[in-house]
Amino acid sequence: MKAFLIRHAQSTGQAADAPLTDRGYQDARALVPTLIEREAGPLFASPMRRAVETLTPYAEHSGQTIRRLDSLRERLLSPTPLTDWETHIQRSFQDPNHAPEGGESHTDLLARWTSAFAEITQNGGTPAFVTHGGMTSALFHSLTAEFGFQGWKQLRNPDLFEVTLTKGRLSAFTRIELETYP
Repeated sequence: MKAFLIRHAQSTGQAADAPLTDRGYQDARALVPTLIEREAGPLFASPMRRAVETLTPYAEHSGQTIRRLDSLRERLLSPTPLTDWETHIQRSFQDPNHAPEGGESHTDLLARWTSAFAEITQNGGTPAFVTHGGMTSALFHSLTAEFGFQGWKQLRNPDLFEVTLTKGRLSAFTRIELETYP
């Protein structure tokens, strides 16, 4: 099944209720023609505000509702702030079970993905779903080890990929270039 994976547009922060920046809102609106052309739907998003707001302009234009899936939420790297957070992200690509105490590993994210996959694929169509860099990179890394720490660093806000979903997992991905990037 084909689907569209969207990494959320630029936001004002990492909090669950952080809104998009002015640029983020502009980029979210710029996604609309691409999603119209590809007849995206049904629609799913992480419950975090920045994910929902990324898909809202298209949902309003197409008359669709956005179904919020907790399983698409941002990775909890650690329940406490880390000064060396990027080091832990890098280690996640070397060891999928690595996570700071109380945080989520790539293995944890992929387990969450199983739940999201079931919901996203049950309605047919060409689903579009908005998630975060942690989930996106864990999915891509599970498909190819070549997508690692540098791939994570090169993800954009927003970023749009056509993905193939097969037997409970992501089996292919291709970036769709957007005109919204400088």
